[in-house]
Amino acid sequence: MTNKSYDQEKWKETKKLEKEQVMDLLAKTLDNMQQDNQVFLNYLNVQSKFDKESLSNAILISAQFPNATILKSYDDWKKMGVSVLNYDKKVLILKPGKSYVKEDGNGSTFINTQKVYDISQTNLNTKPKQYDLNLVVSSLLNNLPVDVLTVESLENNEYVKWDSQRNAILIKKDSNKDILLKSLIKELVKYEYQNENNKFLDFRCNCISYMVARKYNIDVSEYNFENILNEVKDLDSKQFKDLLNANRNEMQLINSRINLPIEKTSNEKQER
Repeated sequence: MTNKSYDQEKWKETKKLEKEQVMDLLAKTLDNMQQDNQVFLNYLNVQSKFDKESLSNAILISAQFPNATILKSYDDWKKMGVSVLNYDKKVLILKPGKSYVKEDGNGSTFINTQKVYDISQTNLNTKPKQYDLNLVVSSLLNNLPVDVLTVESLENNEYVKWDSQRNAILIKKDSNKDILLKSLIKELVKYEYQNENNKFLDFRCNCISYMVARKYNIDVSEYNFENILNEVKDLDSKQFKDLLNANRNEMQLINSRINLPIEKTSNEKQER
């Protein structure tokens, strides 16, 4: 056996062990998320920042580097002219590889591991992104899939309410923008899932509202997931992942409704 083939075999074995470790970490963290409020919050915080990242990778990031803000591979940082200064805190995530056809004729994709590094480990400094809350709220209001009606008051001191009878979301006039956005998202989720099993509706509403609000730097200190997690503690891992994936997809949809008008406004300003 040549040195080259030996190195190749050693590399394959290393990657195999690395993937096994990653999959084990993913399974253990997912299990802990159903039992531990802080572990679950770590996941929500990461998914809110990395809203386009897969569920599995958000879970892995939350387990290894929950305070990460921008993650890239060494090569990607290098292409940007950025130096990675600290290699000790690498984060292992999953990355789709080549496609192949299985023996049964169905297609599949190899899943590989990838090392990524946070911007805090580089020589690049960035400031947290700031958002205009008025623009965020107006963007969402103007891109809702349901009618919005402004009313003078609502029962029980509510700010927003989904009214199935009128098929509209009711909004209390002159509501505080922070509270309005968080409440609006919860009622939007109720509208989106009105024809489905509502067993996990409270869980969905709070998770999605929390992630979107946190993405746009809105205070989320009033959220408490300890009791809400009781709704999902008896789900098996697949059921729990399916529920989290649905939450993630709904969050992405809401973010797209917010971001498209913001990006359009930004582009128009740059063209002037």
